[in-house]
Formats: sequence, C-alpha cells, structure tokens
Amino acid sequence: MNSDNQQDPSVNQGTVGQQQNPAANQSTTQQQQGEGLLDGVRDMAEQQIDQVIDNLATKVPGGQRYAEQAKDAASGVLDTMQKEAERRVDEVLDNVQKEAEKRVGGMVGGMFGGLLGGNQQKQGS
Repeated sequence: MNSDNQQDPSVNQGTVGQQQNPAANQSTTQQQQGEGLLDGVRDMAEQQIDQVIDNLATKVPGGQRYAEQAKDAASGVLDTMQKEAERRVDEVLDNVQKEAEKRVGGMVGGMFGGLLGGNQQKQGS
C-alpha cells in the first residue's frame, strides 16, 4: 500500500514536467515511437532469419548442430544494427528539436524586440 502512495507523487511530477516543456516531451514521445518501430522491425527480421536458418539446417547434413549458434550470431548482428539505427534516429530528432527551438526563440525574440523597439522610438520622439 505504501509503495502505491510513493509512486503517485512521481507520476504527478512527471505530468507537471510534461506541461512545462511540451517540446521536450514531443521529442521524447517521438524517440519512444521510433524505438518501438525499430523493435518491431527487428523482431520481424529475426523471425525471418531464424526460419531461413532452420530451413538450411534441415537441408545440410549435421546442420541442426549449428542452427542455434547461427541464430545467436544473427541476433548479435541485429542488435548492433538496431542500436545504430536508434542512435541515428535520436540524433536526427535532437537536431530537429534544437532547430525548432532556435526558430521559435528567434520569432519570439523578434516579436518582443519589435514591440519594445517601437515603444522606445515613440518615447524618444
């Protein structure tokens, strides 16, 4: 019961943080979606590779002895490829987020700068 009460404040803090920085939360959501998609693609690829290995193992004399070893090696290659793909997706999303923040910051600065600059000119006249 106490553990449930302890979890509620952390969940609420996460919600507060999400409301304070929607751009960061959008990036996090996009990263999670990208990684979920990559997980699905990886699983499908692994299933297909395992089927090919099983088919070959039945056709090659003694192939069954090496099927699991081949599957493990293929899984390791897929892990490496997935990690690299996730790294690249994260990098692209980070760059997009930084560019968006820069542009929005520039627009806001330009609006306020224009408003403040116009007021100062009127006061100086």
